[in-house]
Amino acid sequence: AAWTRGDLDTFVSVYADDCLFMTPAGLTRGRQKVHDRYRERYPDRKAMGTLQLEVVETRSAPPGGVAVAAEWVLSYPDRPAQRGHTLVIFRRLDGVWQIVQDASM
Repeated sequence: AAWTRGDLDTFVSVYADDCLFMTPAGLTRGRQKVHDRYRERYPDRKAMGTLQLEVVETRSAPPGGVAVAAEWVLSYPDRPAQRGHTLVIFRRLDGVWQIVQDASM
């Protein structure tokens, strides 16, 4: 919902400070760098589109984490949708679920 509102700060707030984000373009390490990477690629609300995620599977990810595989779709009113897949690893850090790894393609 935060992505679709154009609220990038809230969207990346669930990433751990030392997260690892992997894409075909390379590796990004750390919440602020993930934020900066998204901001460069999606500079405004219009560029961000409407995000939909369809969970494909969830599994335990020791120690104490959860792995979520999903298909993502970014829809736009004036151009074709973009599609891909992601594997996101969540861990409970300081009592809050955070993304520690995100492999999106």
